[in-house]
Amino acid sequence: MKKIILTLCSIALVGGLQAQNSLTVPSIDNMQWGSVETNLMQAEGTVENTNGSVPIAIRAERITIDTVPGTQNYFCWEQCYEPPTSISPTTITLDPGSRMDQFYADYKPNGIAGVSTLKYCFYDDTNITDSVCVTVRFAASPLGVQDVFMGNQSGISESFPNPAKTFASVNYALSAGWTNAEVAVYSMLGAKVKNVKLTEDQGTLKLDVATLPSGMYFYTLSVDGKGVSTKKMLVTK
Repeated sequence: MKKIILTLCSIALVGGLQAQNSLTVPSIDNMQWGSVETNLMQAEGTVENTNGSVPIAIRAERITIDTVPGTQNYFCWEQCYEPPTSISPTTITLDPGSRMDQFYADYKPNGIAGVSTLKYCFYDDTNITDSVCVTVRFAASPLGVQDVFMGNQSGISESFPNPAKTFASVNYALSAGWTNAEVAVYSMLGAKVKNVKLTEDQGTLKLDVATLPSGMYFYTLSVDGKGVSTKKMLVTK
């Protein structure tokens, strides 16, 4: 079982709430962006029991709205369930006021561009009207690392989505023989606000911008102490 440290502060699309609903999803990244080369796109979520008096045994359900043919998706609710399983066979009991920070909605684009939409619902096993649902969209872009890897030169792509609210992704590629590489994010005043070390020759880097104030930022790819490419991104709240 994967261990999660939830750092999301994102917006959930919540539907189907009842008047006295006890369940909420206070945090989930309901729009996932990535390149078609991305091995796994993942939305991480939290489910909370806001009932102040009784514990609730909760089941999770995946509802397919629209998926791109050839892609794969599954969800993890203490255990991971692949299709055709759409409802978790077991429940997770949450005490009053407690939350579960181990829900994952996973998606594999398998090299295919397009947007897949899935809904995830959580409900009281003894009262299915007490439920909450969130919709998550997975968008795989044809923009790949080959678009930034020109010949034997290191490079980095434009960030996406742009503007970003919680996370911004950038594709990067590093030329052969590199030793140290990093991506640093700077404010308009030149202050370094984030720095991420790179460990692979190429891939997609996901930058957490949830705690950054709204505004324009610059990010720079540096290889072996030399700045290679600088681009800008906009953060909005």
